[in-house]
Amino acid sequence: MCFAGLIYLAAGVLILRKEISAARGWDKLITLGCICVAVPLAVFAPEHFRGPMFVQNVVPSWMPARAFWPCFVGCALLAAATSLTVRKFVRLSSTLLGLMFFLFVCMIYIPSALAHPKNRFVWAYALRDLSFAGGAWALAGLQPDCIVEPRPRNNRNG
Repeated sequence: MCFAGLIYLAAGVLILRKEISAARGWDKLITLGCICVAVPLAVFAPEHFRGPMFVQNVVPSWMPARAFWPCFVGCALLAAATSLTVRKFVRLSSTLLGLMFFLFVCMIYIPSALAHPKNRFVWAYALRDLSFAGGAWALAGLQPDCIVEPRPRNNRNG
């Protein structure tokens, strides 16, 4: 797990070396924003491949192919980490990452929290993943390709 995180950190810093050296002060940290999201994703992705029973117990019982979903989520985490590290399709991957975390909240943690309302850990997990979703969507919203410039109006009277 730590090795995967170090690989993504080193690759991200290598890819962003020109932007990091050009940035001043706190802007250096902002330049590393995508990498700061990608490294934890890369660290936790291997946990989903460690063994189906490790994560499979979290998959809701009503979902078919329960052994498939941990591997799928692990691949999705690695794909998002790769996208953020190489700075390709950042808006799309951040949006989908936020959707995945939001679905975790809706399908796993909220039903569990409603079944066990006094269990503070379930609520903490729900809020944690909800904040992950919000952070991923905020990252998607900060990407330059999502800023829409207003179109000039056609003035037919003038």
